[in-house]
Amino acid sequence: MKRLVTKSQFEFFKKELSHFEQHGVISSEQLQSMLSSYEVKARFSFIRILLIVGSILVGAGILSFIASNWSALPKVIKFLIILVGMTGFYLAGWKTEKTYPKTSKSLYYIGLAIYGAGIFLIGQMFHLGSDYQNAFLAWTVGALPLALYLNDRWVSLFAIVLMGIYASGSWNSYEPYPYALFAFIPLMYWMNEKKIGQSKLIFFFHNLLTILFICITIFRLADERIIPFALFVLGIGMMYVNDRSYAKVWEWQGSVLHGIAGIILSFSDIWKVWGIFYFNGIGIVFAVAYMVFLLYLLKRGSLPSIIVICGLIFRFYVDISYDFLPKSLFFVISGGILIAFGFWFEKKRKGGMKG
Repeated sequence: MKRLVTKSQFEFFKKELSHFEQHGVISSEQLQSMLSSYEVKARFSFIRILLIVGSILVGAGILSFIASNWSALPKVIKFLIILVGMTGFYLAGWKTEKTYPKTSKSLYYIGLAIYGAGIFLIGQMFHLGSDYQNAFLAWTVGALPLALYLNDRWVSLFAIVLMGIYASGSWNSYEPYPYALFAFIPLMYWMNEKKIGQSKLIFFFHNLLTILFICITIFRLADERIIPFALFVLGIGMMYVNDRSYAKVWEWQGSVLHGIAGIILSFSDIWKVWGIFYFNGIGIVFAVAYMVFLLYLLKRGSLPSIIVICGLIFRFYVDISYDFLPKSLFFVISGGILIAFGFWFEKKRKGGMKG
């Protein structure tokens, strides 16, 4: 399998290998063999944007037409419309793969949209419309083979979003637990590593789905009040993951996660879940300790920690000042604080902090 690289990376490799060829270190055949093992990542182009938007509009138009005439159509015709429409666009995409690869993908996208709409429309036909969890799961099952076949990050991202919608239904205790995520999460990780080319975008949303799954699991199996504590620990752990391929994703996602959870934990009432360990002012004690930790991260050059520090300070400012200051003065001071935070953030970023 070819390794996906950016255009600038490919040009660098080509320049270096050409240098070795000129000095007799490698032969021209070896040069071509090495270069052929790389594939330049496709960049977003105006044509691709047009085709994606066009495929969305065409798909929406077809689905709108079908939905508006759905009740008047016989069941056999309904099945045929969905089957022929989906198969037709898939075949058209397959036929144009080599000659018009970008157009081909747009046709595949429309076919996938028709497949998903067909699930819901058939569900209506058999009065299964309320079971939306299984509908989104079925749509995901149909999207995964296409994502694997095309090695397409947008179809993969769409599958992750579908699974997120499927899983979100499990916040309702009466809905089934999202067991399918036990298979989907490792599968999508493997696809991103081996098929799609280590897309940071896919990895980011894959992490979001995993975090959602963890929260739902805690909600279903334990006490939902411990979710902020779990996310706080998870966020800090993510910052220290030793993974160069996704270092920035781990750092920023982990920082945002423990930042949001940390601000929530600065409210003392949330600590009542721990019973005898609770005392008045525990949120403030936590906030002070957390601020020390954030300053330590800041000293190490962590840019995201600045945002969290600003959020924590602003949270206490609002809590203390809102009821005591005149509203106009409150908003003026709040705006001034945010501007000062923005200036500080920009200054640190220009100073060469990592992030």
